[in-house]
Amino acid sequence: MEFAAYTPCPELQPYIKVIWELRSSRTAQQCAHFEKVLPDGCAELILQLGEPFLQRNGQRVIKQGSAFVYGQITRYIELQPQAYAHTVGVKFHPYGLSCFTRLPQDALLNASADMRDLFPAGDDYLTEKLFHARHVQERVRLIEQHFISLLRQIRFLQQPDLLREAVERINRLNGQARIADLARSLYTTRRELERKFKSGIGISPKQLSGICKFKQVMTTWKNFNSLTELALAAGYYDQSHFIKDFKSFAGEKPKIFLARTSELTDVFTAGV
Repeated sequence: MEFAAYTPCPELQPYIKVIWELRSSRTAQQCAHFEKVLPDGCAELILQLGEPFLQRNGQRVIKQGSAFVYGQITRYIELQPQAYAHTVGVKFHPYGLSCFTRLPQDALLNASADMRDLFPAGDDYLTEKLFHARHVQERVRLIEQHFISLLRQIRFLQQPDLLREAVERINRLNGQARIADLARSLYTTRRELERKFKSGIGISPKQLSGICKFKQVMTTWKNFNSLTELALAAGYYDQSHFIKDFKSFAGEKPKIFLARTSELTDVFTAGV
């Protein structure tokens, strides 16, 4: 599996975190298993240039679309790459997607929407252009052109200054900020901050903080000799609370989940 991430042009950096590309060729046996993609606090545009992934929702298995946006997720999703996968993605900052659409972000919570429905002013032929592009740099340029065009067309562009500052503070404190203190430092009320988060990000400040702590666990766990040390470093003073939170995001206890390897999980945890 080949994965690469690219920083967008300066005009888009306030809204888009990275543009990434994944390529994979697998045998039938390798395609027989579903792998988990974990919450990371960011919505993503997914453009399938190869065979679309399969997604398992409980007992139901569906084939993903060719161009769609997945909103915030608060628990894992299960995907199965096919024999030939070639996917291009756009990972937004937590508040970034709301700058391109009128749709309240909590309407996309744990759900997806067709790209054409979400960006009616966008390029209907973007996926086809990406498919015929000769190299990844050209694909990145086409995506940048697409979103720069949207920025210039959309008059209702929101200025996410408060949300950007709130997210930066949550990240700086590794998800350990007290929400009341966070609201006070931003000269707003907790209720108003939560309202803005749900509309502009899709989840509450508390939920984003929990995901931030979970991300820290997933990116640093190999540096620790025990789960107790890992939990303390992530800001948990009660291991049962740590296990409960981990299981809510990953669907399994940390000892079980971290003992199993998953290429797709590792790529999206470490890659972006």
